[in-house]
Amino acid sequence: MKKNIKILSVFLGSIILIYIIYSIMEPFKIGIIASLSGNEAFIISDTINGVELFKKLNSNSKNFKIIIEDDGGNIKDTQKAFEKLKRKGVRVILFDSSSTLFEPIYRKLKDEKIIGIGISITADKFKNKNDNFFRLNISNENEQKAIAKYLNKTTDELLVIKDFENPLYINNSFVNFKKYYNGKIYYGVLKNSDISILEQVKNIYEGQNFVYLLINSVTNTAMIANYLKSINKDVYIVITPWIDKNQLSDLLNVKKNVIYSYYLRYKPREDVEFFVKYKELYQREPTIYACGTYEALEVISKIIKNKGREVNAIRDSFFKYRFKTTFGELSFDEYGESNHTIQLGVLE
Repeated sequence: MKKNIKILSVFLGSIILIYIIYSIMEPFKIGIIASLSGNEAFIISDTINGVELFKKLNSNSKNFKIIIEDDGGNIKDTQKAFEKLKRKGVRVILFDSSSTLFEPIYRKLKDEKIIGIGISITADKFKNKNDNFFRLNISNENEQKAIAKYLNKTTDELLVIKDFENPLYINNSFVNFKKYYNGKIYYGVLKNSDISILEQVKNIYEGQNFVYLLINSVTNTAMIANYLKSINKDVYIVITPWIDKNQLSDLLNVKKNVIYSYYLRYKPREDVEFFVKYKELYQREPTIYACGTYEALEVISKIIKNKGREVNAIRDSFFKYRFKTTFGELSFDEYGESNHTIQLGVLE
């Protein structure tokens, strides 16, 4: 009897040891939920390019299995993507989509013991303690505060045109912009109706010299900007940080007086291998989606290497350490907010 118990103990011990070794050797799974299709689609290839370049430039990337799910630009598919990643055992998910699509998932992160990393999630309602969510980009309030401060020095009145897509971001942005902008604000709201967007803009625009386009789509931003420039070639057009200036520039008939904002850390530099290699491979500069995805993968890679795979250890590492990444030193405060900043410039 004792011999059988001993044999059983050895057998069970061997099984446990094999499981531990397998767990250590198995690639760590990282999920990415991105808007790769649908009306919410951003720059489709940039998230994927960021992943591929991480694999090329980081030798330890073989220790990770990166699983990308498309949220289809709608809440239903976002939830499906989240559930698929959860079933596959993913404990860290990067979000390269909109605040509106992320909202239902945000509430599940802590309960499901999953770490969420926002690449493009700005809404202020996600700034809370102990929520398992960390934001590489800046909060909506800080984003709009920077834009308002710049415009306070430039004009004492402007027109804001609000989009109907991604309402959580758009409405949050408008509230914050009004809070920090000192001048007079005229505004008009686009509607999802049978009336064309340009016809709606025609009814909204009354000759203002500054127009802030709180628009979700780069194509719609360009279309509206081109229309306004056809009426007033000197009008200043302000765009959000989520509209890629290079892609927009290709769609504009008149580039003069277009004010854009950008993440300072992600401004291309010739002394950084990531930017050089990206342009060499893809013949253009990377957007925030490529840079943010790459930086998030760098951070997770460093944490897993030094602190292991346990969710609580990963979570605590975000608060405890300053990370040296390709783009500079990165840190997070008690709310999971990063030390990123944005600046503004004029398109040339």
